[in-house]
Amino acid sequence: IDRVIDEKYNSEDEYVIDTFPKNFQPLSKLYPSKVNNGFVHNYYRILASSKVIFNAHRNEPADYANIRTFEATGVGSCLMTDKPEKVKSYFLPDEEILTFSSVDECVEKVNYVLENEKVRKEIASKGQLRTMSNYTTMHHCEKIHDTLKSRI
Repeated sequence: IDRVIDEKYNSEDEYVIDTFPKNFQPLSKLYPSKVNNGFVHNYYRILASSKVIFNAHRNEPADYANIRTFEATGVGSCLMTDKPEKVKSYFLPDEEILTFSSVDECVEKVNYVLENEKVRKEIASKGQLRTMSNYTTMHHCEKIHDTLKSRI
């Protein structure tokens, strides 16, 4: 990350990031009937109960295979994400996750897996296996440990 975001809490104990626009409002205030205070606590439950999780990356060179990629696959959901050329270094496109390069391709693939539950569940299961086999916190800690050990 090439910039640091100042984080703090305001008087209402709401999370504030200084780089947000001045008129920024939390989703819970914009859509009170859709978002409640328990959303963060239920986040993984929502991911796990969803048939397909949509993920889009920012248009930045280093923003691919973002955290949602691993959260969605880790709980066993079928992930639909963009940047197929970038994420293929982490997952097998259309085998472990679904990828798209256009809106039409995205809609076509989502409709297909919603009509073919067995295929959707197979992709989700393979994605979860890949995440749990390669991308847990323990895996990252081991890589950091090995790197540090090799340089000391």
